[in-house]
Formats: sequence, C-alpha cells, structure tokens
Amino acid sequence: MGMDEDKTDNPPTCKMLVVDKLLDRLTNSKENKVQERSAHALGYLLVGEPKFAHRQKLIDGLCEAAKIRQVELQFTIGESLSCAGAGYRSQAARDPWTAQAMEARADEPDTDVMKDLIEMIVTKHSKNPVPHARQASCVWLLALVKYSGNHSAIQNDLRRIQMTFMSFLAESDELTQEVASKGLGLVYELGGEERREELVSLLVDTLTSGGRRNMQVTEETKVFGEGELGKAPEGYGTV
Repeated sequence: MGMDEDKTDNPPTCKMLVVDKLLDRLTNSKENKVQERSAHALGYLLVGEPKFAHRQKLIDGLCEAAKIRQVELQFTIGESLSCAGAGYRSQAARDPWTAQAMEARADEPDTDVMKDLIEMIVTKHSKNPVPHARQASCVWLLALVKYSGNHSAIQNDLRRIQMTFMSFLAESDELTQEVASKGLGLVYELGGEERREELVSLLVDTLTSGGRRNMQVTEETKVFGEGELGKAPEGYGTV
C-alpha cells in the first residue's frame, strides 16, 4: 500500500472536527468528568489561538449547554467562556504556579469578543424562561467577572453587570441568589472609589424600592423549576 492510499484512508484531523467532537462529548456524554474536560479543552483552544477560525461556533456550542442541569459543569463552562473572551489573559488560563504578569503579544485577543459575551449573557441568557438556564447564565457572568475582571469590556460595563446580578437576587433558588451575591461583591471590588459609591447607591436604591426582574411571561416561561411546585418550607415536608 502506497503513501497516497494511506492519506486517503486516514484524512488529516481538522480543527472543525476537533470542535465538533468536543461539543458532542460536552452535550451528550453521560460522564460528568468527560463533559467538564471537554468544556475546558474548548476554552483552551481559544487561549492558544485567539483568532481561532471557528470561535463563534465554539462559543455558541458552550452556551447551548445551558440546558444541562449540572452546576459544576456550568462553572467549568464559565471558565471556558472567560478564556474565549480574554484569551491567555484570563486567570482561568493562567499557570497557578506562576504569578508573573502577562506581556503583550502580537496575537492579542479581540476585545469585541468579551463585549459580545457580556451582551449575550445580559440581554439573552439571563432572560431565558427556563430557571436552570438563567442559573447557568448567572454562573457564567460570575466566572467572567472573577477570571477576567480587569478586562476593559468588563470594566466599562460594571454598572449593567451589577444590575444583572441584582435581578438574579429575585430568583427562587438559593444557589442563584448566592452566586449573584458573590458577583455583586466582585463587582464592588473591581470598581474605583467613585464607581464603588455609585454601585452602592444603585444597589440601595434598587433594594429599598423593591426593584425586581422585569421578565416577560410567555407560554414557555417556567416560574418554578422541576420539583419546586408543591414544596413546603424545609421541615414541613411536601404537600
């Protein structure tokens, strides 16, 4: 058998195929560890190549995983989205054994990617009619702020990010409320003195005025998550 035949029988692996395989394992694998490692691998692809040709397909695939009801996986996806938006400058991509500042490189990540991620989470995913999908978007937003808080796109949009976290405080599940509270704390830490005063004032005004999430209720809206309807306060059993 000649070399030409070998090449025909074994076509070279392309990057698109790698993305498709990883996304398939992320959404369809029954093993949690496989899903988490697939999500990490997808994020690292964008760290190694900021101008990755299939970047948008990869990001859309990660966001499609919001339908998976695994909180740990959503935190991993959040880290990967941070890598997508900030590239090698994301703390999620840093070597934990080194603390050196990252120098500028020729292949700097596109700042518009982070802007688009924030826009997508704030205007689309945070308003998803499905409760666990909204929870996933809250986790992703926390990851962006935690791992890429110094990114210019996040710094310039702290006010809107805070408003989104505050809207999550109105959710019925405690986990989403806790994640939102942590997000608000990080937003406060990231702001300068003047911005902190503005953020605190905004938070106080919202809480004292009873401000809540304004979300349009449609036929697809699920007010309660699965298993929540009919549940009495803890200690009183189920109706």
